[in-house]
Amino acid sequence: MKRSLAVIIFLFSGFLFYPGQVVAGSESGEAAFYAGDYKTALKIFNAQAEGGNYGALYFLGEMHREGLGVSQSFAKAAEFYLKAAKGNHPYPQLRLGEMHRDGKGVAQDHKAAYMWFDLASSYGEQKGATERDRIAEKLSPAEINEAKKTAKDWVSKLSAEKRPN
Repeated sequence: MKRSLAVIIFLFSGFLFYPGQVVAGSESGEAAFYAGDYKTALKIFNAQAEGGNYGALYFLGEMHREGLGVSQSFAKAAEFYLKAAKGNHPYPQLRLGEMHRDGKGVAQDHKAAYMWFDLASSYGEQKGATERDRIAEKLSPAEINEAKKTAKDWVSKLSAEKRPN
C-alpha cells in the first residue's frame, strides 16, 4: 500500500513542481523515495532541507503524513509543508488547506483552509480553486474576506523577506 502511494505521489509530482526551481538538487532523494528506500531518501531530504530546498521540505512532509520511513505524524507533516509553502508552489499549500479543513496535524480551521486553497489556486493548482470554493460554503462573506486578507499578507510578508537589504 505504501509503495503504491509513493508511485501515485511520483505521478503527480511532475505536475506539481517546476524542475530547476523546487526540486533542484533533490534528484537522488527523489530516486530513493520512488524506489521505496525511505531511509536513504530521509537522509538526503533532511540534508537538503537544512539548505532550504523547498522540494525536499515537501517530500519530508509527504513522508511524515504517510509514515514512509518515519513514524506517521500529521503535525510534523504540517511543519514541513509550511516551510515548503514559502517556495510559492501550490502543492504544499494545497496540503496545508487539506490539513486545516480536516483538522489533521493542525486545528480544524476553515478560514485557514480557504486561505491555503486560495494561495494554491493563485499558483495554478486547479484543485485549490475547487476546494476553496467548497470550503467557502462554510464561511460567511466576512470570514472569506479575512482569509483573502491573510493570504495577501502571507504573500507580502514572503516578498519582503526575499527582498535584498
